[in-house]
Amino acid sequence: MELITIKGDITSLNVGAVVLPANTQLRRGSGASEAIFQKAGVKELQKACEALAPVEVGSAIPTSGFDLPAEYIIHAVVPKWQGGEQNEYALLSAAYLSSLMIADSLKIESVAFPLLAAGNNGFDPRVAYFVAKNTVENFEPSNNLKKVYLTIYSKTAEALLLTLGEDIAETPAEVLVPVKAGKHHAMAAKGAVAVKGAAAAVAGDVVGVAKKLWDEHKEEIVRIGIRMAFEAGKRALIKGKDKE
Repeated sequence: MELITIKGDITSLNVGAVVLPANTQLRRGSGASEAIFQKAGVKELQKACEALAPVEVGSAIPTSGFDLPAEYIIHAVVPKWQGGEQNEYALLSAAYLSSLMIADSLKIESVAFPLLAAGNNGFDPRVAYFVAKNTVENFEPSNNLKKVYLTIYSKTAEALLLTLGEDIAETPAEVLVPVKAGKHHAMAAKGAVAVKGAAAAVAGDVVGVAKKLWDEHKEEIVRIGIRMAFEAGKRALIKGKDKE
C-alpha cells in the first residue's frame, strides 16, 4: 500500500472514500468537514449522520458519498487537545487506523485523508503529521486497498511539510475530477449503478461491520495508537533538531 501526500481539494477526488474529521455527534464542523458537507449535500449527509450518532472518539463510521465523486465518506472521530493527559495522540492514530480498517473492509482501492486534527483541534501539527504517516505506513490491508492520499489544502500545512523535508505531489490526473463537474460528471466516470450500489451498501451491512470492527478491536487499535503516537513524537523531535 502506497502513501502519497498531495496538494489539492479533497472534495474533488475520484477515490473510493474520503475521510471527514468528525466530532462524536457527527455534526458539520469547519475546514475539511465543512467542505465535504457542502460538496456532498448538507441535508442528505446531515440526515445520514443523525441516524448514526453518537460515535466514540478514535473510531470511524461510513456513509454514502452522496454528491461527492467518492463512493463513501468515512467519518473519523478525532480528539481535541486537552493538554496531553487523555491519550490524545493515541486516539488520533486510532481514528486513522479505524478509517483504514473500514476502507479495507469496503474493498475499495483508494482513500483520501485531510491532515486530521492539525487545525482547530489544538494539536502540534508536526506531531499530527507524523501520527498520520506512521499509522498509514504501518497498516497492512487485507483486501484491495492500494493507495492512501494525504491531502494538503492550506498554505500553512504545505509550508510545514516542506519545512520538514516531506514531498508533496500534485494531484494525480486519474483521481482528479474538475471542480465544476459536480455529481453528474462523477457518476458518468464511475457509473450510476456503482453510486447507487455504494449508497445501498452503506445503508445495510457496512455500518454494522464498522461498529463490529471497533467493538472487537478497540483495545488493540488504541494500543497500536499509543505506539504510533510515541514514534511520531520522536520523529517530530528529530526533524525539529535537524532544522535547527
